[in-house]
Amino acid sequence: MSDNEIFKKIRPSEKKAILASLIKDQIEMLAKGESESIFYFSAQKVLTDETILVKLVPDSPPILHSDLIIVNFSYMNDRYFFQSTWATGHEPGSIAIDVGSEFFILQRRKAPRLELPPEYVSRMNISSHLERAVFCEAILHDFGTGGCRLIYDKLTPIFKTGDLFRGFLRIGKKNPFELNCEVRHTLFKPEKPSVPQIFGVQFVSLSSIDKNRLMIVFMDLQRDLFTKKIESP
Repeated sequence: MSDNEIFKKIRPSEKKAILASLIKDQIEMLAKGESESIFYFSAQKVLTDETILVKLVPDSPPILHSDLIIVNFSYMNDRYFFQSTWATGHEPGSIAIDVGSEFFILQRRKAPRLELPPEYVSRMNISSHLERAVFCEAILHDFGTGGCRLIYDKLTPIFKTGDLFRGFLRIGKKNPFELNCEVRHTLFKPEKPSVPQIFGVQFVSLSSIDKNRLMIVFMDLQRDLFTKKIESP
């Protein structure tokens, strides 16, 4: 799978084997719908050809059974996802999910990135660089829970590998929030000032709140891009 091929459908035989492993090993899965809540659960057993019983972690938020959800999980060093809905199990109060839809694999990398379409408001408002106050706005080219790639069309300040900075992440209609960042690699060439600075960024010193926010943004973006993909002619 190429870097630009974000979503790749897996074969039915592979899906069947993965489902069996999810249940056997009770692999943790996470799901998100329209609300801000993320649900964590493990697969328990097959109920029908298209539903499996799941066990939610304690103190999970209330479930909206009409909610369309995107389910993510990791298996054999890869990350997968599928579109689903909540269902009811055979016992009162038990929860199940629909597994009748196709499974997709994300990019084969530890922290998959999603390329941001032009219509998305996607910016990083940089407030400090090397502990100096700055006022810079960079465009997000792609985004993942572990980092992003930025495009900055000014000559100063120059962002170099290893530089630390802070900035407010703004994607879509989500409220912006501040992150600590480290430049991991750059494509900027000072001898060609007409070319913008392009640099890969890793989010560092993340709190549990930061990680949760990043996962919410990623899963919302994933759902939007996937829905747009399947609706395309």
